[in-house]
Amino acid sequence: MRFCDLKKGWVIVLSMLASAPAVRADGPIPQLPWVHEGLVLTYTWTAAQEDRWGHGTSGSGYTQVTITCIDGGKAIISVAGYSAPSPLSNNACTLLGGATTAAVDATAAGDYWIDPAKLAAMKSDTGQNLAVTSLAYPAGDHTTPAIEVQIKGPAQFADHVYDAKTGVCLHFETTSGGVITGWNSSMTDNKGDFVSMRDMNIPWSHEAMPDWTGTVKALHYRGSIVMQGSLPTPPNTLTVDLTTTGRGNGWMAMNFVSTTQYMGAPSPPPAQAAMYYGRSQFAGLWAGPAALAGLQQGQVLDVDPVTGMKTSVTNMDNNSVEIDSGNAGGELDSNYDRNTGMLLSSSYFNGISRQRWTVQYQSKE
Repeated sequence: MRFCDLKKGWVIVLSMLASAPAVRADGPIPQLPWVHEGLVLTYTWTAAQEDRWGHGTSGSGYTQVTITCIDGGKAIISVAGYSAPSPLSNNACTLLGGATTAAVDATAAGDYWIDPAKLAAMKSDTGQNLAVTSLAYPAGDHTTPAIEVQIKGPAQFADHVYDAKTGVCLHFETTSGGVITGWNSSMTDNKGDFVSMRDMNIPWSHEAMPDWTGTVKALHYRGSIVMQGSLPTPPNTLTVDLTTTGRGNGWMAMNFVSTTQYMGAPSPPPAQAAMYYGRSQFAGLWAGPAALAGLQQGQVLDVDPVTGMKTSVTNMDNNSVEIDSGNAGGELDSNYDRNTGMLLSSSYFNGISRQRWTVQYQSKE
């Protein structure tokens, strides 16, 4: 499905949850029963940036939010971006690098959902530049009761429309930069609309985390970046170092630091991010050894109807199991130790740039 057709897709609004049996409504949060591990929310996205001369860039595609763990009042989410299909990507969506992750309030996940009771209690506050409005929001061929929350500042604007019954975000838009004045001023606008929600069946989601996750202090990976176009280039060096900063029931937090060394060019500064890994995700830091033992080569684990990404078991032996997620626009391959469940290697290929990023496990502390 092309991006321009997606508006037809978000007839599956959460106020119709009872008519969507593929989505569970028995999660651990009473006020948000549809919020549970393994749930994927899909949104369209468009982004545009304009400079003071009226020149700019834009893009569009999808954002997918996966709930990878719920631990008490905390939810661990993974957010992946995809470009819209184009001839450059073989008319398929393309995964845009690695996912960003976060630990959020399980009852108020900002751009994605909020407790309906909290939502109903919100009031406009002119002193805080806050406007709260009830409205009937168009959803496919009907409307649904919704609440719009806007924050207007001198240089930024945020607009969120939430389904009044379920609390899911139906539309968001953020603008920063304000009026374009001054030599270096620019304006950035990001917006998106709810498309659908669905469950993923993660084979190891109910399996206890491997023992090593409770004691590991750091993991070290080394690899390369290779251009695989018509004129291949020498490999560039890539390193990834992960240091444990927290852990809980079904999740780990790690400080992620990566460095790259391009042949014949100065090294850019290291990239750093806070990463969160949960038990209910593909391409994570671990997979349950018991679940890995029960997989079969060639087994299809998941197919995403929007992005076309198919997750399957592509190779296995006595020592490891490889699980790949991909479509015609690219792929993300993860290889796990069959005995410990630890991620042994990860490889990401972008079909537009023709770059392959690969790292392999080196050591742990």
